[in-house]
Amino acid sequence: MKKFGWTLFYIFIFSLLIFNSFSYLDPDFGWHLRFGEIIWQTKSLPHDQIFLWTLEGKTWVDHEWLANLLMYSIWSVGGYILVSIIFALLPLLTIFIINKFLFTNFFKTIETRVATAVFETIAVVAMLPHLGVRIQEVTLFAVSILIIILSQLHTNREKLLPWWLPVFFYLWACLHAGFFIGLIILFIWICCETLLYYIPSLQKFGIQPLNKKILHYSILISGLSFIFTLITPYGFTLYHFIFDYRDTFYQSHIQEWLSPFAFPIHYLQLTLNLLVITSFTGVVFSLCKKIPLFIYCIIFLLLYMAFKSVRHFPLLMASWFILIFPYFLPELTTKIKNTYSKFISFFIFTSLLSLSIFFLLSADITTKPFTNYCKMYPCEAAYFLKNRPELTKQLFNSYNFGGYLIGVSPELRLFIDGRLPQYPFNDHSILKEYYTFFDPAYSRKKLDEHGISTVLLQKNLPRHKINWFEKYFLGFEEKTIKSSSLLNHVSTSSNWIKVYEDKNSLIFTRKQ
Repeated sequence: MKKFGWTLFYIFIFSLLIFNSFSYLDPDFGWHLRFGEIIWQTKSLPHDQIFLWTLEGKTWVDHEWLANLLMYSIWSVGGYILVSIIFALLPLLTIFIINKFLFTNFFKTIETRVATAVFETIAVVAMLPHLGVRIQEVTLFAVSILIIILSQLHTNREKLLPWWLPVFFYLWACLHAGFFIGLIILFIWICCETLLYYIPSLQKFGIQPLNKKILHYSILISGLSFIFTLITPYGFTLYHFIFDYRDTFYQSHIQEWLSPFAFPIHYLQLTLNLLVITSFTGVVFSLCKKIPLFIYCIIFLLLYMAFKSVRHFPLLMASWFILIFPYFLPELTTKIKNTYSKFISFFIFTSLLSLSIFFLLSADITTKPFTNYCKMYPCEAAYFLKNRPELTKQLFNSYNFGGYLIGVSPELRLFIDGRLPQYPFNDHSILKEYYTFFDPAYSRKKLDEHGISTVLLQKNLPRHKINWFEKYFLGFEEKTIKSSSLLNHVSTSSNWIKVYEDKNSLIFTRKQ
């Protein structure tokens, strides 16, 4: 593919990302925007929990404070359209940098480069549920940069870790908590290099150890990278927040944290996960264990993370392209004959141009995200509550509504939002406390225990229909809507009265 072809490819990926950005509104977008506004106006970072009455007086950490501030700044300049463009450009830039690395060091033929574009398109389609206006894209970008840096050190043993790596980690720690994954990757690399230096038998992995001076320098830079994450505005409390994730209840109850094997099954992601395993296994056996030890460790780590949670699938894809593709792709493309190159190129160019135009014209571009996605969020219910402040003293809200309500009605005090599911509460997490309300045996007890005066529920929760394969071969069963028990209680109890209803929201208030 020549320059025009690659320009068209990147335009196609951008159009696909833009189409995806405007296809839904991230539940936490309002939350991010509101906290960015608070930081801008107060010129300080939030330490007190101010939007949840259940955590009143509690301290917390905004581990995305810099990203929230930048998002609000972009919103102030260009609204939701500019925010969407920036967040579409970030994964696009990630792909561009990965390709620059691959094409400069490994792929010189048109066949390998075309095959790269095809696999990247498939990977992007599989990653779309995790892309959009999502701050986690920062970690996808940063992990890709870090792995490229470490990969270059395997091909050039005289090359040094960049001096700016500690600053890179400092900024990463201010933007997103995914920096912790980066520290783990860097720690694994240092351990592998240290073992390689002191245990000569490990040189069978096909790489010579670093000399002592470079190894010590690498340990110093890695140590400074960790130290720089400790001097961010939140300091040690940032790590305290991360360790709160030891409560794993959220991993089995929040859709994005579920395994790809959980319903609804992510078939394309599972297929690509298996392709990573297959290609890695094939490379290992065909090259007789000449792959560096570091690559083994990182692929196993990210495979584990991707199978444990679909949220980490994009990180696995980035590492696969950077670490395994250079070994895997040349053999795959040796059977492509030059006689078909012109036909393949014409077909690809035509398809990319047509699809780019289709996605850009089909994108539901909006400048008002808080009113354009009312099928998903309580637009009218929020307005109703805003004009009835007497109903909002002890409000219980659906989890999916939290971030949206903070964005449009910051004066409301909520029970829960999507950013603090693991926060300790009553000897477990607040998310577990939330789910207790939907247990038929505890609905009434929990409403009374917390003195709930108003209940805002999502009326039409999204449901995924089970197909015949999932039902008869995988054994999945249709699940009841999680709010039915709580809804049944407030609907039938003489102590509660329905005061509002629209297409997707219900509000009940306790009788005086």
